[in-house]
Amino acid sequence: SILYANPKMAEMRRNRGWTQEQFADLLSLESGTEVSLSTVQKWEVRGRTIAAPMALEIAKALNAPVRDIIDQERQ
Repeated sequence: SILYANPKMAEMRRNRGWTQEQFADLLSLESGTEVSLSTVQKWEVRGRTIAAPMALEIAKALNAPVRDIIDQERQ
């Protein structure tokens, strides 16, 4: 299925005091996959889909269930 970030993802990131760039760097380190600032920016405005394995990494980084931060369709 096609996965998009929902607004809670950006809210959780901001609540942790992380910039989009810091979040990209953290996800790159945690996942072993390069995540750019522009990718995080696009996720947060729902302009880019998120692969299922990365959705799991995002949820882990934010200590949140995947269902809380990901939607299966663009809203």
